[in-house]
Amino acid sequence: MQSYVPGRAMADLNPPPKTFADLEQRGFALRVTCQKCGHQLVIDSGALAMRDRPLAGARFRCRQILLDGQPCRGIGLPTIGPARLWSKRLAEHTRQLRDGPRQKKP
Repeated sequence: MQSYVPGRAMADLNPPPKTFADLEQRGFALRVTCQKCGHQLVIDSGALAMRDRPLAGARFRCRQILLDGQPCRGIGLPTIGPARLWSKRLAEHTRQLRDGPRQKKP
């Protein structure tokens, strides 16, 4: 007979994300912070090149250009958190400012 473990049933319903596509489906984003220069980058999990890549074992290197003109090459520290959709809204706002408001067709 198996004993009851609190929280076990809920854990079975939501397995942890294994690929970048799983992050996007759940509304999460991966933010990578350089341990050397502090540069931050949000990885686009919807990009075709990233969708099927596994999260476990993914390595990130900073490509930020330093003052001496060389790339930083620091180790990226990933953090998974809720996706911030303000960048998509900002892009839509910029498009409206550039192209003008959309006219309704009669």
